[in-house]
Amino acid sequence: MKKKMFAYILIVLGIAASASGLFLFCRSFQEEKKTKKLAEDALIKIREMIPEKTNGFIYEKEEADNMPVLEINGLSLVGYIEIPDIDTAFVVQNQWGNESVTRMKRGNVSEGTGVIETDQIDFDEIKTGMTITFVDINGIVYDFTVDYIGNENDIVHNAKLILFAEGMTKAIQIACIEK
Repeated sequence: MKKKMFAYILIVLGIAASASGLFLFCRSFQEEKKTKKLAEDALIKIREMIPEKTNGFIYEKEEADNMPVLEINGLSLVGYIEIPDIDTAFVVQNQWGNESVTRMKRGNVSEGTGVIETDQIDFDEIKTGMTITFVDINGIVYDFTVDYIGNENDIVHNAKLILFAEGMTKAIQIACIEK
């Protein structure tokens, strides 16, 4: 009788744990969907708010982790990326939070040290020679050319911008040179 009762308790606990896991999974999915909508809205707003665009140039500097920030929809944005060849654009945040989609992992685009972590790109669509444009919140445009696509551990010495994504089975980096 005790074994039977113990078995029932374990079954109930298992069902409760499964239900809790399902609830957390659904909540996480909802939060991600909400965040992507906020990011899409922020992209529209940042494009409207940015002054007339001017071409930027990369300069070397020692301290490279400070970029101007604009707060939109609760997201701290440093700018946005456009990839015209695949008709893609998305905002870039300066901080990583629970609701973040894309972030400036480290560095500064204007100093040629920017590393951006994103899940907004289908990396299979990116090809060497493509143009990737970063527009900062001051409207300064930085054009890059995809020079290398490969393993996250590969060292690319001439890269001025790196896009990085970590998937379920592998991590990929896209190294870009100044156009």
